[in-house]
Amino acid sequence: MPDVAWHILGWALTAVAAGPIILAVGMEIWAGAIRPRLIPSLEIERLANEVLTKYPDDPEQAAFREEEYYWFRCDSFEQWKWRRVRREIQRQLSQRRCHPSGH
Repeated sequence: MPDVAWHILGWALTAVAAGPIILAVGMEIWAGAIRPRLIPSLEIERLANEVLTKYPDDPEQAAFREEEYYWFRCDSFEQWKWRRVRREIQRQLSQRRCHPSGH
């Protein structure tokens, strides 16, 4: 019986020690990978159009600055949101290059 108790105690201590690490990794995955994907595409397109209007000379750089700003502040949600905005800007610019209006 004492062997079983030590075995259980060992696993309990392992769970207590690993719990905060597992929780932190899980929260980072939620904030950085899952939650930004739940933002509606229309919201991303709206932000991309705002950036395209406000910074017509280099909208990709403006979106990258926002992404980098949040990266330095360890805000994974905002960082990945702005990455999606930057990719939408790239998509729109690519589409404009391939299908210029007026032709």
